[in-house]
Amino acid sequence: MGFYKSWGNFAGFYYIYVQINLEMIALVGNTINGLTMILAGVCLVLGFGVSYVVWQIALRNKSRRILSDAEAEAEVVRKEKILQAKERFLQLKTEHEKVINEKNSRMGQAENRIKQKELALSQKLEETQRRKRSRCHKRKSHFPT
Repeated sequence: MGFYKSWGNFAGFYYIYVQINLEMIALVGNTINGLTMILAGVCLVLGFGVSYVVWQIALRNKSRRILSDAEAEAEVVRKEKILQAKERFLQLKTEHEKVINEKNSRMGQAENRIKQKELALSQKLEETQRRKRSRCHKRKSHFPT
């Protein structure tokens, strides 16, 4: 019986040991559950914080890219407008030179007509003066003095 009695003491001791361990595990488990909850909350807050920072950086980069694209497009539009203005200027200059050349041509033609008329009048005047001298000379030769 001694064996059973000692076994019973051992079994009772083991039962108490297991009960104490289970209570400690439960206590530690509750503590771990509390720590796990706190850790989960901290990780959640940190995750949101990191997500917010990353999102802000992404938005800032996107806004910079949009601005640089808009500036590049504005520069292209500005250069196109300058090119259009230069083309328009050259077109107007060409039209103006054409008008001026036409006016100069008409003025040259008018000057040539006037010169021809002056030449014709000079020739007629010379012819008239020559005839007049010729008549005067004939009269003088008809009337001896």
